[in-house]
Amino acid sequence: MILRLISYLRGYYLLALLALLILLSATLIELLIPIRLGELMERILEGNAAFVLQTGAFIGSLVVAIWLLQGANVLLMSWIGQKAIFRLRTSLFNHLSRLPIRYFDQQRVGNLLSRLIGDIDRLQEGFSESFISMTGSILLLIGIAFAMFIVNWKVALLIFCAFPFLGALTWRFGYRQRIVFTAVRQTLGAMTTFIQEHLTGARVIRSFSLEKQEGAEFIRLNEEFCYHNVETIRNFAFFSAGVEWVQGFVLILTFIGLFLFGTFEAGTFFTFNLYLLTLFRPLRDLVERYNVLQEAFAAATRVFALLDEKVKHRVLPTALGLEEIEEIRFEDVHFAYRQEQWILKGISFAIPKGKTVALVGETGAGKSTIINLLLRFYDVQKGAILINGRDIRDYPLETLRRCFSTVLQDPVLFSGTIAQNLSLYSQLPGREVLLNALEKVGAENFALDQLIKEGGKGLSVGEKQLISLARAIVCQSQVLMLDEATAHIDAVTEQKIQRAIGKILSSRTALVIAHRLSTIHLADEILLMHHGKIIEQGPHEALLAAKGAYEKFYRWQFI
Repeated sequence: MILRLISYLRGYYLLALLALLILLSATLIELLIPIRLGELMERILEGNAAFVLQTGAFIGSLVVAIWLLQGANVLLMSWIGQKAIFRLRTSLFNHLSRLPIRYFDQQRVGNLLSRLIGDIDRLQEGFSESFISMTGSILLLIGIAFAMFIVNWKVALLIFCAFPFLGALTWRFGYRQRIVFTAVRQTLGAMTTFIQEHLTGARVIRSFSLEKQEGAEFIRLNEEFCYHNVETIRNFAFFSAGVEWVQGFVLILTFIGLFLFGTFEAGTFFTFNLYLLTLFRPLRDLVERYNVLQEAFAAATRVFALLDEKVKHRVLPTALGLEEIEEIRFEDVHFAYRQEQWILKGISFAIPKGKTVALVGETGAGKSTIINLLLRFYDVQKGAILINGRDIRDYPLETLRRCFSTVLQDPVLFSGTIAQNLSLYSQLPGREVLLNALEKVGAENFALDQLIKEGGKGLSVGEKQLISLARAIVCQSQVLMLDEATAHIDAVTEQKIQRAIGKILSSRTALVIAHRLSTIHLADEILLMHHGKIIEQGPHEALLAAKGAYEKFYRWQFI
């Protein structure tokens, strides 16, 4: 996992090597200080004042050098770490943007937000702070061990007999802590999802007086989150106590070793004990940082699990262009959101260029699924969808989707101005184009610089639908798809929109899902769907004259 994180440092490897050399230099200087202090102790006992002053000044300069080198290392490594986290966060967001819609149907938004924001923050803390500090502590620990072996290898060997116990303790702590931290991150994701849904559905919750039930559910999640956090603290407490025990045991071994194998020369004894005291500092630092690093590893596991989700796109041999759509054809299309639970069962029809086809039928008949398939949010399991005689999967997704403008029953608006929502943040068309689109749909009272809050708060559903329809007009794509585009608009406004839609549909290919009579009258061909099948099709008047299922549906729905 560390190697995978380091891969995000590409382009900064030389700077990382420089930071490592700076850190190594600071460590070597720090290892030199106990030796010079040992010499200083001997000269103090000898009464050599000149050497004491000279050595004291030299040691002071070493301390300043360590301070400067460590400061430079922290700044450099923190900057590199921030760049790596920036790349990781960007990579994760771009990966989310490419994942199929089916994946989002199976995931909670709050859980994804938790990974993109919370888990990345934990990684940033572990990578930019703990990883740097632990690297320095490990280098210092190795250097001290090497220096102690040089001073007295027998005593050092006896001391390091205690370190296998420390290794076993560390392994067990890391294993347990990673499991618990994974539970912490999962519970935090569930809590984030709950809060997001609670805030989004605040009106529904209060209208049904569900505050107590929601409060009880939040308390349950909060208690679970608290329990897992307390467990991490308990694990850390036992680990910290175990390390303290090892340190005490090392002190005992040191005095035994010095008594059995050591020398009691003042300088050597002082140097060895300074190394021993210095040995505990990186150990304590490792204990403190290791806990943070385990949380970062748990977060990294969730982040990389998301990055490992496969983006299932067909590899195209050539970038097939789509300058003009002459015909869209469904040939015996079968589709199921869940295996073998067919939503569409052998659908076949064609939409010629410049024609309008309307889909009607009861809820759940599969009408909106056809739009999802045309935009390739999903791919068919059987049959084929052809555009200009080529399978729809032969076209690049970006090329394909640029050919369609869609107005959904539940319109989606973004934070920003009306103008930005009409142009979808692309290069803004002229003001005249935007104002003309608003006028066509009867929304000329909106100002282009009017700010829209998150999700279109402050606007009625009908007003949001007007802006969404105007957006489709501004895009001027080859095919217009309307999914109940006038479902939430009053009768007066609908008449204005129908006139605008009539002008638009007269020159564009269109697929319309509608129940209202006025919209259906505009269609060249009407398809009546029932349980995933087309049971009747033809022009409106011909279907009425046939006195079949459409005529009954028409009477039930529109009279």
